Amino acid sequence: MYDKVAYISGPLRASTIEQTEANITAAENEALWWLSNGFAVICPHKNGRDFGQVLNVEKVILAADEELVSRCDIIVMLYNWTTSAGSVRERKRALREDKVIMAKRGGLLNVYRVYSRHSLDMTIGKGKFFLYPSGETLSWEGLLERINL
Repeated sequence: MYDKVAYISGPLRASTIEQTEANITAAENEALWWLSNGFAVICPHKNGRDFGQVLNVEKVILAADEELVSRCDIIVMLYNWTTSAGSVRERKRALREDKVIMAKRGGLLNVYRVYSRHSLDMTIGKGKFFLYPSGETLSWEGLLERINL
């Protein structure tokens, strides 16, 4: 059931403790959703939320996160990923390695824009991919073929 791995990418650091906690909660909720839909999940927000207090964020933590991106199948970009230097860096790594990149669509619950040579909107359920709004089902192999990876 868990033969594919999704990496959750979005801001962690913020100017206030409350916003940092909100960022962690958003990533945690996304991770739980993907886990309940058939994917193993890497959620660095939960893995190293306080590591920045003892390790160099740029040299150690973000470099380690990039390595985790290289080991995943899908990178899921949260709504506000562009505000995060770490997420921008993770996306660049995913692009270099031809990973499937999915970004949350604002205002549409659990609809993602898949970025590649061809952009698609889809939903995910129990390890399957459904084109939005048609509902056409794609397997992992079908998704890769559709986006030309």
